[in-house]
Amino acid sequence: MKQLFSSGLLISSVFYLAACGEEGDSGGNTLTDTNTDTQTQTNVEIVDTQAPVIILNGQTEITLEVHNVYTEQGVAVTDNYDSALQAVITSDLEIDVLGNYTVTY
Repeated sequence: MKQLFSSGLLISSVFYLAACGEEGDSGGNTLTDTNTDTQTQTNVEIVDTQAPVIILNGQTEITLEVHNVYTEQGVAVTDNYDSALQAVITSDLEIDVLGNYTVTY
């Protein structure tokens, strides 16, 4: 049988067939399946439809005095499937230039 998933999960449905004459068959005919190795297989796709949850470790808005150091607050990431997720942090923040900036996780 074929292994379907790298996690080692093997899913298969096995059916054995045997047939005989219908009830009331006056001809006395009997059908017998001598091949007991008849099998069929069902492919199952397992998916994760639930998005990870990202929780900010601080405030959603920060006011920073020009030329001061920005300290990244970080985030906590949880997921129902993958416990090893890490946030990717991107920003165009320039502490020496006045303006509004976004930090994206």
